[in-house]
Amino acid sequence: MSNQADFTFTEWCESCKLSKDTIQKLTTESITSTEILSTLAEQDVLALGLPIGQRSVLRKLVQGVKAFGDEKPDIRKHSDQQKNEQLNESLAIDSQGIVNLQTQSQGATRNDSITEGSKKCAFSGVRTSVLLGSAESQIITYDELYANKGKDFDIDTGIFTCQVPGIYYFSFTMRSYDNYHIGVTLVKNSSPQVSMITDASDRKVMQSQSVMLDLLIGDRVWLQLGPHKYFAVYSDDKKYITFNGFVLYPNYI
Repeated sequence: MSNQADFTFTEWCESCKLSKDTIQKLTTESITSTEILSTLAEQDVLALGLPIGQRSVLRKLVQGVKAFGDEKPDIRKHSDQQKNEQLNESLAIDSQGIVNLQTQSQGATRNDSITEGSKKCAFSGVRTSVLLGSAESQIITYDELYANKGKDFDIDTGIFTCQVPGIYYFSFTMRSYDNYHIGVTLVKNSSPQVSMITDASDRKVMQSQSVMLDLLIGDRVWLQLGPHKYFAVYSDDKKYITFNGFVLYPNYI
């Protein structure tokens, strides 16, 4: 058997255990590149474990109208870097940022799209100052972002707006302010979901709370301090106040 790098197309077909009739068909002068690919796909040749690099060479060689004839395709193994480069060449980014992988199979084009279901969303915001209660509820805002994958969390308003529907996990931590009550509620679309409360104390109390919510596109989630002058939460450059969330199951139905 010839060295892999010196295979003719006919020898390559024989190594794939194709029938003589199939090989004769593939080496006919009048056969088009689309017909070659269709025949190979029907014989499941492209699923025989060929590395991506070899498939790329094969497809490039069948782009002409003539059959391979005596041309010698280089089916040597490619390095991982070359494989990645060839794979990246087959990825097309459309105007909406959706990645489409196009492959040629049996004369047709198939699009595999990364849709909303595979988008990621995660955020973590921290506050570094005290918030004192008043006669009205106040949405807690934040000074810094540790993460904001998807850019769905606005630290200036303190509001998370869902862009990827699914099941979300939220958590938050608070520290008490001397002789004030903690009174904080996690709110979804103006509807209270879970709360955190402590009695007034001169002790420095840390509290945490968490919940999972089923969100749709446009749903909003935030933390708010209760409407009373005896409510307060404390933070400084040690960053005791945090608000975190991420999607567990995007597009979950």
